[in-house]
Amino acid sequence: RGLARALIARTLRSFKEAGMTESALGVDSENVSGALRVYEDCGFQGDGFILYPGRTGPVGGMRWLALKTGIEDYELLRSLADSDPVMARRICRSLIAGPTDYHYDTESVRRARRRLRLACARS
Repeated sequence: RGLARALIARTLRSFKEAGMTESALGVDSENVSGALRVYEDCGFQGDGFILYPGRTGPVGGMRWLALKTGIEDYELLRSLADSDPVMARRICRSLIAGPTDYHYDTESVRRARRRLRLACARS
């Protein structure tokens, strides 16, 4: 008992020692193993904040980064849609085929972003 908490705490300490300032993870809240409770106990609260107070001003968290990246993706797609609507649609469809048919794994998103950047550079 307590092994998961100890491993997470040690990992977070090593991240901090390596100079990392943020950590994030995703867990299915319906997970029957009780993993959500362990993660919450270790500080992954999912507090909903986008910005946090810093020594010299607000500091963005993981949600801020995700929001910023999403806005940038949207702006690039809108720009591409003006010059090449077919390519913009293809890139979107590579991630989202329908309301319940979509990909959000890291590699699929990276590939789509790479295609988007290349397409924008060409147009």
